[in-house]
Amino acid sequence: MLNSLLLILCSLQLTTCISQNELNELSRKFKYYHAAVRPAAPDNFVSDRNGTFFNIPVEMHLMATRIRNLYLEVIIVMTWIDERLRLRELKDRFPMPSEYLPWHPSLVFSPTVTSKHTTLAPTTGTMNSYSTIKTTVECQTNAWKYPFESFTCTLSVVPEGDETLTVTQFHDLRSDTQKLLTNVFLGDYPSCSLEFIFRSEWPRALLSSFLPSILIVSSVFFAQWKRRKIQILVSLAAMIGILIMLCSQRPYTATTLMDLWLCSNFIHSVFLVLIDLTLPARRVRYTLMVHVDEEKKQANPVKIMTTCGFFG
Repeated sequence: MLNSLLLILCSLQLTTCISQNELNELSRKFKYYHAAVRPAAPDNFVSDRNGTFFNIPVEMHLMATRIRNLYLEVIIVMTWIDERLRLRELKDRFPMPSEYLPWHPSLVFSPTVTSKHTTLAPTTGTMNSYSTIKTTVECQTNAWKYPFESFTCTLSVVPEGDETLTVTQFHDLRSDTQKLLTNVFLGDYPSCSLEFIFRSEWPRALLSSFLPSILIVSSVFFAQWKRRKIQILVSLAAMIGILIMLCSQRPYTATTLMDLWLCSNFIHSVFLVLIDLTLPARRVRYTLMVHVDEEKKQANPVKIMTTCGFFG
C-alpha cells in the first residue's frame, strides 16, 4: 500500500506546474546543455569482467491485469544521474517542462508507452522517468488446445544503445482475484521484461459446447427405440445442430480439440442414420392385456363343449 501511495503522489506531482525560479534556473542551465550527450556521472556506470556499462536501475509497478486479451496497467520508473543539471539553488523535485528536454535513453517498449514524464531532483541531478503502459497485449498460445489452452504474454523494455537495464524492484499491486487469474514472472537478467501466463475460460466452453453436444448425441441414441421416422428426424436435426456449432465456434483457423470433439459427434450421428436407412424396418405389435383376457374367455366354452361331447 505504501508503494501505491508513493506512485499516486508522484503522478500528482507530475501534473503540477513549476515555479518561475525553477524555470529561470533551467533556462540558465540549458544554454550549454546538449540532450544528445549522455551523462558521465560515475554512479551511472557498473563494471564487470565484460566491461563497463551505463546502468539504469528500473522499478516496475504492476497495477492491474484483466484477461480476455490481456489488459495491463504498469508503471515503469527509471533512474539515472545527470551531473549537468545540478541546481544548488533549488531543493524540491519538480517535473521537467516540455521545452527543456534532458538526455533520455533510447528505449523500445513492447507494448508501446501510453504516457511518459520525467522529474529532476535538483540537489543531486537525479532524473526519474515515469513510463505508464495502459493497453492490451497480444498473447501467444497453442491453438490446437482450445478451449484448454494457456496464453503467454510478454512486456519488455529494450535499450537501443549500449545501456543496461537492471530491475531493482518489482511491486505487484493487483488485487487477490487478479493474482489468481494471471501469473506474472520477472525476466532473467539482462532482459527487462515481465511474462504473464493465464488459462482460457474453459468453463464457458463447457456450458456452451460440450454439454449441448452431449445432450444432442444422447437424444440420437435414445431415439433408436422409437419408430423409423422419428429416428431419422432426430438424427438429421442433431447433424444440423452440430454443424452449426462447428461453424460458429471457431476462434482459430487451425484444427482444435473442440473441432475434433464436434466432428466425432457429427460422425456418430451420421453412422446412426446410415444404420437406420440400411436395416429393414421393424414392425412392433403392441398387445393389451384386455384383449388377451377376452381371447381366453372365448376359447374356454369351446373346450367345455368338446369335453362334454367326448363323455357323451
